[in-house]
Amino acid sequence: MIYILGGSGVLGRAITRQVGLTDLKIVNRIEYLKWVSLSQVTEYFKFVNVKESDSFFVCAGITNPKSKAENLDVLNFQIPKNILIESQKLGNSVFTFGSVHERTNIMNPYIESKKKLLNYIYSSPKNNYHKHLQLHTIYGSNLPKKHMLLGQIYHCIKTKTKLKISSGRQLREFWHADDVARILMNNELISKFNQIDQITSGKPLQIIQLVSRVFAHFNLLGSFEVGGIEDIPHENYDNVMKSRIAELVKYQRDQFSGVISYLEECLSGSIN
Repeated sequence: MIYILGGSGVLGRAITRQVGLTDLKIVNRIEYLKWVSLSQVTEYFKFVNVKESDSFFVCAGITNPKSKAENLDVLNFQIPKNILIESQKLGNSVFTFGSVHERTNIMNPYIESKKKLLNYIYSSPKNNYHKHLQLHTIYGSNLPKKHMLLGQIYHCIKTKTKLKISSGRQLREFWHADDVARILMNNELISKFNQIDQITSGKPLQIIQLVSRVFAHFNLLGSFEVGGIEDIPHENYDNVMKSRIAELVKYQRDQFSGVISYLEECLSGSIN
């Protein structure tokens, strides 16, 4: 059985499509929010009779850096930590997800909460049944979040308002959630990952490249302003994150056409 926390999110939905509902249980949000207490995790494992062969995908989390610090701490650190503690008793496979920026100098409350989990994993005994996978920008399944770049692009195209960006030199990779889910469901491929590793192709785009291509596609080239906001300190302008696993690049669809197709789906109303 595969247990998913965050089944209604972008990655959770993508995993569900790959697995199917027969061998999957989506843990209710009301239930897993109790798991800030380790005793509640223990009680749940006993109640549903979790077995050694069962796996946990901890897709629940908060990405908005403007969220309350205590909420970020609960979902991005305390709950995953307690799942790791409880699952190690049985030897369950556990997948937790972080940001590739956990290893950079970018500072905001979201990244700090992710770094807190990362530091816990580093300081704990090695767990051969655990993978902490650091992700780039994930899209698909749901409408993009308002605080993220794709959400801002979507809003500006839909409302025909101007998008203000910084210099746009920041490096980003854009991954469709279905492609990430296919990697996660490939046991042979997953076995090649270290306990802490990145899902990366080593083929980043500058934000300005993506924005220009997207707005050109929608005939809105005059609808964004470069330098309209200041660059964030300690951003990633030159660190191309190379992958140890060569096959990963084969799983990533073209970033330009992938994002454009996704935005077209969002604007048509087929994604909501």
